[in-house]
Amino acid sequence: MTAIRFEPNVPQVLRLKDPAQACLDGFNVLYETADGRTLALPRPAAIQLNMLDPGPDDEISITKYRQADYTPALWSFNLIPKKGNQ
Repeated sequence: MTAIRFEPNVPQVLRLKDPAQACLDGFNVLYETADGRTLALPRPAAIQLNMLDPGPDDEISITKYRQADYTPALWSFNLIPKKGNQ
């Protein structure tokens, strides 16, 4: 599987295959996306994502914010409303 790379401050939209099937890999939590890629998030970011409680059909916008190389990244997760639910 191809790992998703995040450019700082550039949102990406994706769908998780089955958010409940995430697995731990050291400090990271791994998710499989609907298109077969791997999303690796540090545990604090995975907690944020899980708080959204996304389903397999939900589109998610994920942004990794970096202000400087020596500061930890900040993550933003947003569910994208389905058409007709706006």
